Amino acid sequence: MKAAVFREVGRPLVVETVADPAPAPSELVMKVAYCGICGTDLHATRAGLTTACCGQILGHEYVGEIVEVGPQAEGDWRVGDRVCAMPFIACGRCLPCAAGRFFECSNKKVSGVDDPGGFAEFVTTGCRETLRLPPDLDLRSAALVEPLAVGIHAVRMADVRAGSRVLVIGAGPIGLTVALWCRRRPGSGGERGREDARGPPCAWAPRPSSTPSWKRAPRAFCNSLQMSPGARRT
Repeated sequence: MKAAVFREVGRPLVVETVADPAPAPSELVMKVAYCGICGTDLHATRAGLTTACCGQILGHEYVGEIVEVGPQAEGDWRVGDRVCAMPFIACGRCLPCAAGRFFECSNKKVSGVDDPGGFAEFVTTGCRETLRLPPDLDLRSAALVEPLAVGIHAVRMADVRAGSRVLVIGAGPIGLTVALWCRRRPGSGGERGREDARGPPCAWAPRPSSTPSWKRAPRAFCNSLQMSPGARRT
């Protein structure tokens, strides 16, 4: 398959032909339709504490279709299912996993960090961490599930209720999702302010651009993500 591979700090990712994923018996293989570019991915290409290892395939905000189901995968998974997935695969054997807290697994593999990510034609996902998409949700919109989930989790942790006055510091993608969920809380209707370190406060952040997110990414980064169309798993 083709994948955008990190090779050097400050340089564009390199589109290479790499081996197809080798899923464990309990894992699934997804054919990636869309994969968002997270701030984590941008930081991983720069020098610092979060720099990716040479040869890593980044990307963890992916959606697509199942093309392979492991023989021991739990659940009624079928080839062709439209899915998204949490950005990790838990071991399923430790105490947190036994308690159903898979995100606390100390042995988990994290997509784009210590496991190949979604900047590729195919990616492995865990059967427990994969979510089937509703039929009326298009895949392009579904690529926003992961950042939207981060935003609503923050709103729940802050115990935001109808009538709460909220200040969201930072109007990046996650800040915008937090503001969005604040406005959509049951009974809410008032405006929520936000403060952006790059500019003055305003009553409401501007509407997200209609330009696809990958076109708004740094030029060197998005140039490296031009995958060949129509490729198939062989």
